[in-house]
Amino acid sequence: MANNNTSSFNYRKIAGTNRLSLHSYGLAVDINPFNNPVVYNDGRISPKGAKYNPKNVGTFTSACPIVQKFKELGWRWGGEFNSFKDYHHFDKILSN
Repeated sequence: MANNNTSSFNYRKIAGTNRLSLHSYGLAVDINPFNNPVVYNDGRISPKGAKYNPKNVGTFTSACPIVQKFKELGWRWGGEFNSFKDYHHFDKILSN
């Protein structure tokens, strides 16, 4: 993440759980995590050294065309999560 690598398929569990991440199924993608980090409610930021600054080029906001296109296609954006902000994360939850 510190190298700002974009990733998708990654067979792994959700941190702190025994549940597989949507990345394990190819249903999630993380884009430029150093520019678009995870920001926790307690102020922690991951990856280490990253900062979320919507004024920087390549930083995602709700007005960003990439965010809008993913949402148009039915994907969720982690920047809209309630418990923390996962600005680099997009996922697709399949309905039955």
